[in-house]
Amino acid sequence: MLSAVESNSSRDDILAAFGPRLAAHSDVLDRLVSYTQIFNVSAEDLHAKWEAYTLTPAVQRSDADLTVPTLAHLDELQTNLLRMQRAAKQEVLGADSLFNVRDRNLFTESKMFTNDSLQNLFAEGNEDMLSGLRTPAKVKRKVVPKDAASYSAGRYAGNNRTPGTTATTPKTPSSASRFQNDGISFPSSPMTPIAERLASANATLFADRRNRNKIEEVLNEQVPAGTRNAEQSAPCDITLLPGQQTNGYRYMYERLIDRGDYLDDRIEQFAGLISGSADNEAATGEPEDPSTERFVQHPGVPTQGSIFTVGRICCDAVVDKAKLNEQSVTLESSRAIGAGCRVNLDLRELPGYALFPGQLLGVEGTNTNGKIINVSKFIQPPLPPKATSTPSQLCSYYPEENPASGLPVNVLIANGPYTLNDSLGYEPFEDLVAHIEAEAPDVVILQGPFVDASHPMIEEGNVDMELDDLFRTCISSRVARILRAKKDTGPVKVILIPSTRDACSEWVSFPQPSLAAGLNEREALERRRELGIPGEVMLFPNPVQFTINEIVFACCSTDILLQMSAEELARVPKTGTEAATDVVPPHKISRLFRHVMSQRSFYPLFPPALNDACLDLSRSGALELQATPDVLIVGSRMQYMARKLEGCICVNPGLLVMGRAGGTFAKMSIWPLDLARIREMAKARGADAMDDDDEEEAIGNAVDERCRVVIQRI
Repeated sequence: MLSAVESNSSRDDILAAFGPRLAAHSDVLDRLVSYTQIFNVSAEDLHAKWEAYTLTPAVQRSDADLTVPTLAHLDELQTNLLRMQRAAKQEVLGADSLFNVRDRNLFTESKMFTNDSLQNLFAEGNEDMLSGLRTPAKVKRKVVPKDAASYSAGRYAGNNRTPGTTATTPKTPSSASRFQNDGISFPSSPMTPIAERLASANATLFADRRNRNKIEEVLNEQVPAGTRNAEQSAPCDITLLPGQQTNGYRYMYERLIDRGDYLDDRIEQFAGLISGSADNEAATGEPEDPSTERFVQHPGVPTQGSIFTVGRICCDAVVDKAKLNEQSVTLESSRAIGAGCRVNLDLRELPGYALFPGQLLGVEGTNTNGKIINVSKFIQPPLPPKATSTPSQLCSYYPEENPASGLPVNVLIANGPYTLNDSLGYEPFEDLVAHIEAEAPDVVILQGPFVDASHPMIEEGNVDMELDDLFRTCISSRVARILRAKKDTGPVKVILIPSTRDACSEWVSFPQPSLAAGLNEREALERRRELGIPGEVMLFPNPVQFTINEIVFACCSTDILLQMSAEELARVPKTGTEAATDVVPPHKISRLFRHVMSQRSFYPLFPPALNDACLDLSRSGALELQATPDVLIVGSRMQYMARKLEGCICVNPGLLVMGRAGGTFAKMSIWPLDLARIREMAKARGADAMDDDDEEEAIGNAVDERCRVVIQRI
């Protein structure tokens, strides 16, 4: 029991810290006095913890008077104090505390044993201690820098190691001219000793897989598949759209004020788009009073009527790595619309929704107290305009005198990684190259990572060559074989798109320049030479928008689908409800693809995922979709997919390698439009045109109706 003097002293300290009004609440005062003794804190520290508790969102949303604590509040404060006390104990006690008990092993606790000392232990009757002996951890092989003495004709010379470096002696390569592996043969080339040295035992299991070349999914089965034509090749004119991040740049120079201005400008831009689409929707729906004008309102101003505003979805949570939930959804406005304020959203009246942090959308509802908007409707931004072409443009892509103009354009798409996670022999990529040589498509799109920085062997340093040499030996040499797949009709057009996980890329920021980019043209040419990339290969940035003839492609190797899926909060309307299913598609991956298109960005998630995307918004122009593409390709770990969505073919080819097993890739056959009819239209316009300034009527590309997509196992 406390003495009377100590008790009075504690009461005086509590009253001095919390204020004299607490004297009228004796039960609360007694509780606070007991807290100072139980948790060994002073009255000032206890008052500081009370103030921190009152600043939590849950307490702030309540209407209770926080000037004087209540017993209910003190119960919750006690829970927080107990949690902090328990955490402090864990830090003080450490690994040897009662909360983390472990067996002690005298043989492994910083004590060196010699032959004599071990004999003494046995003589003293400590044979039972042998049960605690453990095998020492395997020494990991370090990356050995390449020099002239370390390699001889592509083979490792263990006796010429640089002084001061440590590495285990690798296996001696076989002298055979070909490396045989259960049916898989690697041609005799400079990569042969590398394949022998870096291949794993799991390569045999991969070679014996039963699902080889299995067709997993087909889109537009009614469209015939394109076959190899050894004599003719379909015309393929590949052009980059303007605004791509083709050159290297100095990153980590982004200023915080520039990032804030970009986020603010995005809200202003989408406010104009969404308010215009809302007006069009209202005009096509029920008639409204023409005297009423629709405009974006301040979201934090109390009003008894309905409001319409535009902002960014945010997560109102103070806990680290908190996910979006129904109680933490807030809308952030711009400085011009609402002075940057954030307002909570009540979603209980909505039958369905799909939200993620960073999403820009319109909100309709009521806000009677200025703090919470009771949402009645979400208004999605309109999709970008669809790509179109004029008859004269189509005639230039498919000239009448070219007999191959009626052939389909065959495109093969693969997404890295390209080797098993316990091997650097690139056996799956070798099978893919053999498949390309057999079918000889017109265009091959390969997305990174090519040399994956997160590969277990590379992370552990279990490779005895430089990574640039690994790329040159295992990737560039095989890409050169792809270029020679069509010997008579010209080289196959190969496009390489990097990944932020590529160990051979000097840029880890997003958007990312091409694989061999440099700060100037000379550095780029030197980098291409170091990686051994043939000059015919087209190196595109990540992300990229380009055209093959009139067909608009948009490709991204960053796994934005998986990152958005982890942050998305969705409620799909039940079957039979009046809610529009086009706003909340029940298919998850289709919904994620729609987010990318409606937000007009390859990376609409904000804040970006930790350790997955080093987003540089100073280069945000390269992230914006300029039009609704005909083909949208996003490589992801999620389920492979090919679907038609709003006139766009959305493709996730999957990963070519899934751990220690083979994955999937995609093949497309895109047939041309009715060329005879288009040529007649072009001739008719040429005969009837009176003025060169007359606008030519554009034609929709309609690629979703004339393209066949196949998802196939490697």
